[in-house]
Amino acid sequence: MLRGLLLALCLSFATTASAAKHTKMGDAVEAYRAGKFARAAELYSAALAALPERDKGTALERDAREKLVLSLYAAKKEEAAVSEYRELLKRFPDFHFDPDRVSPETVSYFDVLPKPSAEPESQPVAPSPEIVAAPASEPVAMPPKVIETPPPEKRWHWYYLMPLGIGQFLAGSPVRGTILLVLEVGLVAMNVVAFALLQRELRPDGTVPSVARAYPLQVMSNVGFFGWIGALALGIVDGAALEP
Repeated sequence: MLRGLLLALCLSFATTASAAKHTKMGDAVEAYRAGKFARAAELYSAALAALPERDKGTALERDAREKLVLSLYAAKKEEAAVSEYRELLKRFPDFHFDPDRVSPETVSYFDVLPKPSAEPESQPVAPSPEIVAAPASEPVAMPPKVIETPPPEKRWHWYYLMPLGIGQFLAGSPVRGTILLVLEVGLVAMNVVAFALLQRELRPDGTVPSVARAYPLQVMSNVGFFGWIGALALGIVDGAALEP
């Protein structure tokens, strides 16, 4: 009975640790796909630190280290990306980026870096009272060549033309979106309220009992309607000029 209970506890602990590891790795993958590269780099680092011994040296570690390098590079952290790339090559000397999944600019950036090589073992030198061997000069490490990559191409999306400031919100301009939302909603409310009050003033024969009360309501209704048309056109023009 005691042995069975200990076995169940061990299995539960192993399952919990494995689930936590996969949760970190899954969160890292989701952050990478969403373009949150700085967050993805943090999650990949945490997942690699928690990687169990049985997964080290496998394709799981290799893929995680590759995504860590790409996340750091995309987050403009070139020094950290170069350091992690060298660690990746130490762990997997035959590794190379897949040109079908990685841009040529990124591949060329890392290809020009010097590959890490194993240091030769020093041979023991027999002591000599007359001849002293001069210490061998260490090779000078060349700084990595930095290749400037062009900025990503900006693309315009059709949904930037949506009314009520929705296009501005989707394009990442919440201030302009809020202004257009409040303006359009206010003008529509003015038009609807003024029209409803004007209808209450009308008699069955189409006349009004008081022109002094009906005329301002007619003006407010017209201002609300044409103002909303103008605000809608303004939002469309502003959406057409928006960039991602």
